Amino acid sequence: MNKIARLCRLLPTSLEPLRTLRRRKLLPLLSLTGAIMMAFVLVAGNAKAELDAPDSVDEDATVFFPLIIGLTEPSISYDTNFTGSILPWEARRWSSGADYEVKHNDGCDDGQCGFLEIKVNNSQAYVISSPLEAVKAPFTYKIRTRAKLLDRQDGDAYSMIFGGNWTSNGCPAVDFSTCFTNYYEFRVRYRDDNGDKFLEWKLKRVDGHDENNQNYGPDIIDWKRVDGVNPDSWVKWEVEVHNNGQMYIYADNTKQAGSAKDSQYINNLYFGLMGRTSSNGGSHVLFDMLKIDS
Repeated sequence: MNKIARLCRLLPTSLEPLRTLRRRKLLPLLSLTGAIMMAFVLVAGNAKAELDAPDSVDEDATVFFPLIIGLTEPSISYDTNFTGSILPWEARRWSSGADYEVKHNDGCDDGQCGFLEIKVNNSQAYVISSPLEAVKAPFTYKIRTRAKLLDRQDGDAYSMIFGGNWTSNGCPAVDFSTCFTNYYEFRVRYRDDNGDKFLEWKLKRVDGHDENNQNYGPDIIDWKRVDGVNPDSWVKWEVEVHNNGQMYIYADNTKQAGSAKDSQYINNLYFGLMGRTSSNGGSHVLFDMLKIDS
């Protein structure tokens, strides 16, 4: 009996826990084939697993097939409405000195109950919250949210983050080097120009962060005013991303003027939501959903 065959005789029993976990949907994305290929063999006691052993194999040897979490494949969609909880949404990146809160709000507004609430209490600051879940819809995909600013003042803003990266190491890291070092930021800003209240938006590609952890990179669509929405109420936003990098923006299901084409980070899998302030101090925003699909 050759060496591979001798080892394979031990596989059925060892793989049963993986099959059980998959049947119970505890590991819905785990690739069984990938786990087998990445598995290693440990032999009980002090014995070593020697593949060049002559013609016998220790029938009492224990073969372990650890769960290789990194082999999970991204989902093709994501949908949450924050009704009962925001978990696993957490703060993942913030500007230096940011004073912020990221929490669940169990109140009701406009027929919706349960929100992701982000408050940023000091000027020129931001925080990104993310579930760190990988999503890659095939071909064209759309990322949507619905948001409302509270305690509104000129310059208050919030953002949808998409095309973000993650190294799979702890996030956040002390130096913020493991996640959201690059991404796209779709930013919405509240304006009050002597009583003329409106929203405006821009789309930014973030190529890095400075010594104060403020992001930098080109505005691939510069500021555009939004008409036909109530700046003091809920607004639904959508960014439509094509696989060639073409992007379109929608506000309350109405396509906005202007489009961009940028493919630098469209294959990055991570996303989030951001609260941010200008020089006027704190901002306070509620999000009642985030959805990604094709």
